Amino acid sequence: MEEKKIDEYFNKIFFSNEQSRPFYCCFRIIYEKETTMKNRSRTEIIASILQVISKRGSTRTKIMYGAFLSYTQLNDYLSFMDQLGLIKYDKDDGHASSNYIVITEKGIHFLSIHDRINQMITTMQVR
Repeated sequence: MEEKKIDEYFNKIFFSNEQSRPFYCCFRIIYEKETTMKNRSRTEIIASILQVISKRGSTRTKIMYGAFLSYTQLNDYLSFMDQLGLIKYDKDDGHASSNYIVITEKGIHFLSIHDRINQMITTMQVR
């Protein structure tokens, strides 16, 4: 389906009834997730986790929802990324719990390399 047709379809379903308007956003996010995030590689999942926490750090819950991961998957990836030194648990920044996670310099470097590789692949596919 074309993007324009999809938007028309969603608008017809959700905006024809006043009570269903709040659900539009939820269904749109689910649709985009299912159509754009199938079979991600381990590297892509790590990059999406790093993107979620790259600005100011984040909690486990925000990372889980932002990177579209289950609780079990998130714990496995966070443990792996902590061992690699891509993230660290921040206890010194006035946060009440040790669940606050920030990106390290190594994580920022990984994310920048990942983004450059994706840009190169995209330009090569366009040609």
